[in-house]
Amino acid sequence: MLDSPRAVDVCILVPKEQEQTKSWREQTYTEGDYKTMPSDSVNVLVGALTVDASYKWDAAKFCIPVFNARVRFSKGGHILLVDFAFECAVIRLTYDGQRYSGGAIDGANERIFKLLEALFPHDQTIRRQAAILARRQGRLDKK
Repeated sequence: MLDSPRAVDVCILVPKEQEQTKSWREQTYTEGDYKTMPSDSVNVLVGALTVDASYKWDAAKFCIPVFNARVRFSKGGHILLVDFAFECAVIRLTYDGQRYSGGAIDGANERIFKLLEALFPHDQTIRRQAAILARRQGRLDKK
């Protein structure tokens, strides 16, 4: 699916109000408008997602993921959705409507975030995540 997809689109995700009985795994999201991802960005993204060094195997994450963005790969009538929770450096995969897998992407989180930040520079969700990631990495200017 990642090798020569027909189309690659990306949108921002906004969590719907969570019901008290739902866990984070059942959280639903509203999709923003999709944008077509430029081919050079697609190449960087696919490269990051297909390199073993991007992933942290056998890692326990001590955060509750809130997914911020979704990339939609289309090819031959099939759709692969990759949801990104940048604060936790986690992805979730859905293939043709079925949850498939997920994992920790510590090795590629910042690189992938920068791609989406370039596509959505004024989006509140992306700006909020940029501030969180910058604080975490100690890069936020203290004025």
